[in-house]
Amino acid sequence: MSREHPVPGLIFETHDQALDFWRARMREGVLNAPFDVVHVDTHSDLAFGPPGTDFVLKAVLTRNPKSREALEAYRAGKKLDEANYLLFALAFRWVSRLVYVRNPRSHQDIPAQLLNEAGDIHLRSDISALMEGLNGREPIIPFEVFDDYRLFDETGYDFVTMAQSPRYAPASSDRIMGLLEPYIIKLK
Repeated sequence: MSREHPVPGLIFETHDQALDFWRARMREGVLNAPFDVVHVDTHSDLAFGPPGTDFVLKAVLTRNPKSREALEAYRAGKKLDEANYLLFALAFRWVSRLVYVRNPRSHQDIPAQLLNEAGDIHLRSDISALMEGLNGREPIIPFEVFDDYRLFDETGYDFVTMAQSPRYAPASSDRIMGLLEPYIIKLK
């Protein structure tokens, strides 16, 4: 990213607002699912804490893929929030590849039941397996984890989003948002 060539994006209060941003871009026709996601964070946002992975694996995956993205209903039912929004994006089949650049001092919080033997993400449950005839097989999503950001050098982003995350981040981290602003063209 550079100040000379800022990338379209937005800064939100909470991480899960990225889902609304992505959905808006898809409806505008400027983002097509599935797409790659690079997630730079201390937490994986793949279902840390309640409600865990069960709701997505046993309820969302049983729905027709075209009717899974009921964001407002999931939020109203307190099933979707900033600690699990990426799990929902995966269940919506929006993500083709997930890269997680994490803080090496953070606790490992990637739910093991989401990973296949190769370490890629494959969402599945006994109940969702029964629905494969109607919904198709859930895709395997290539998944990479970088414990040291200096080893990650990917560039060429179409969009950038960042969350303030007052529930998890100290107020002192708000200055990072000010550092990012010159690198983005703010969208709504």
